[in-house]
Amino acid sequence: MASALALTDEVAVPIRAVGDLAAAADVSREEVAVITQCASLVGKLPFDDGSVGAVLAVVKNVESLREQLVAEICRVLKAGGRVLVQSSAPSSSQKVKAKKASWSMGSSFPLKKAKKALPKIQIDDDSELIDEDSLLSEEGLKKPQLPVVGDCEVRASRKACKNCTCGRAEAEAKVEKLELTAE
Repeated sequence: MASALALTDEVAVPIRAVGDLAAAADVSREEVAVITQCASLVGKLPFDDGSVGAVLAVVKNVESLREQLVAEICRVLKAGGRVLVQSSAPSSSQKVKAKKASWSMGSSFPLKKAKKALPKIQIDDDSELIDEDSLLSEEGLKKPQLPVVGDCEVRASRKACKNCTCGRAEAEAKVEKLELTAE
């Protein structure tokens, strides 16, 4: 049985392309089966399932590759096999390289979960440990005294002082702007 397969819709396949396929498949030229005018096969390649390690398809236009031919290439290709599709037109240098998955449908394998090891901590009895109570002094433990927000030196009068910091001046300005009265 052939180790590699060269397909074309044309009457002939260039010998150089067959040699390149043999080199890519790691086989001799004699182990490459060549099928010309593959459209006349009506979609069924004369090979067993998974029997070919590499396939070269030389077509007129890479975009016009028939779905039925692609399905047949997948059928005869071994798991991990390589596919090279190239254009036969001299003006076009379109190439498509692919590799079939190395696993088969329905196969399964266990997933290995990476185990993370906890870092090892060594505590020596000789090392000096810091007492957490000694980190803050008595002054640091006291709550800060916030300034008392007063009535901004407004005693008997109800108007804000000149350098108002309590917000009364802004409130009075707003009232004057809206022309509101206390009534």
